[in-house]
Amino acid sequence: MKRSRAAKGNPVGYAKRLEKGHYKGRCGAAESEMPHAKVQAEAKRLASLLRAAPIAVAHTGAGLSTAAGIPDFRGKDGVWTLENQGQPLPDYEKCWDNAMPTLGHMALVGLVNEGFVHAVISQNVDGLHLRSGIPREKLCELHGNLFMEICSGCGKEFRRTADVGGVGFKPTGRRCRECGEGLVDALLDWEDELRDYEQAVDLSERCRETGGVSLCLGTSLQISPSKDLPAKADKMVIVNLQKTCKDARAAIVIRAKIDAVMRCVMQELGVPIPVYRRTETLVVSHTSSITGANGDRWKWAIAVGDSADGARCGYIDRMAVKFPETELSDAVVTGPTFRVAKTTKCRRLPLGTGVVRWKEKIEAGGGSSDGIIGRAGEEVEKRPLESEGSHVEGGAGVGEGVGSNSVVVGSGGGEYIRAVLTLSFVAAPGHAAPGPQTVEYRVDLSASESSQKVSVLLGEVDYNGSA
Repeated sequence: MKRSRAAKGNPVGYAKRLEKGHYKGRCGAAESEMPHAKVQAEAKRLASLLRAAPIAVAHTGAGLSTAAGIPDFRGKDGVWTLENQGQPLPDYEKCWDNAMPTLGHMALVGLVNEGFVHAVISQNVDGLHLRSGIPREKLCELHGNLFMEICSGCGKEFRRTADVGGVGFKPTGRRCRECGEGLVDALLDWEDELRDYEQAVDLSERCRETGGVSLCLGTSLQISPSKDLPAKADKMVIVNLQKTCKDARAAIVIRAKIDAVMRCVMQELGVPIPVYRRTETLVVSHTSSITGANGDRWKWAIAVGDSADGARCGYIDRMAVKFPETELSDAVVTGPTFRVAKTTKCRRLPLGTGVVRWKEKIEAGGGSSDGIIGRAGEEVEKRPLESEGSHVEGGAGVGEGVGSNSVVVGSGGGEYIRAVLTLSFVAAPGHAAPGPQTVEYRVDLSASESSQKVSVLLGEVDYNGSA
């Protein structure tokens, strides 16, 4: 596999990263849709095949994710179609960083859970199958995943909430928490070997040997060797708006949008579509160290992300930080990293006296810092602070009086500064943004570092009630 310089932190569109000059297949072919009654009839036939099949494997392409606001590649408005026409390309990062799985994605989750579909083989890199809840062991991502890093040593996978950047398994600059080796992106370029390919071939062979079904959803079946995998099955079903080279081989061909077909299939099988809930785990962390010529300062920083190793967080839009019991200035950070750093000068007194003296040194976080009082590097003299909470006995707890959606986390012991973080989140395409959440964190200055996890609900969609 190719290796080159580390991927940059600001990723460009996926299509622009791929090596130029490779054959992309036929783009911009005509699309058509069957009448609804015909779609219903063919969907019932598909349900019957799935009910009777000893094994069924779903093969998915970019057409599955267009309902999530992610452009496909070869459709009438596809990325490569527009590129061939000399038109501007969509902004991919806005499309997929916070995209929600579609009805089709969630229907597949239901079919996998109920045993009607054994596994999913996908050419998509948008990460929506994993986000929807398909177990990793039942998923083959042939072309990789924009939202994943892989350890170059032990092979451990790290799921991220933002596009990692890069292509062709390049170093990302982070290291594996398990073995310490460098992490690389998980995205294929044209000449790279397919990921999970042996598992995909094995599944396809099992479909052939046992009289199984291949269910092709939203793939044009143009590029080898991916296009040949579903054809190994005893019966092949194609759901796609465009004609494919495998139509003559298929037992059923349905010209319709995938969501409409899968709704009918789920109703016919009597399987409810699982409700999608996107819950992510935030990591709130801080580092603290004694500094200064006389060792009379604490230099500390508080950060929020979806991991403790500096990976970009894709779903936070804005972080506002207040320090209620102090005169430390408030800060607002708008990314791409969410971190506020300060230097506090302390005169240590016997525990329990609750008197702390400090100077504040303002350091900008990773991004714009609107509303910070003072300039970066400037020191502001503060008056003595009298606080009953300068010494904490015990640990983290749930706070009262900080809002119904608030969580209190942090470490106990030593002298601490209480920080109240209000986080605003990014809206998914076609969905309203989740409401802000307030997190209270106790920065224990006597601890060199600590972190706590907070669960946040970023979205919920029930496709069962909408037609």
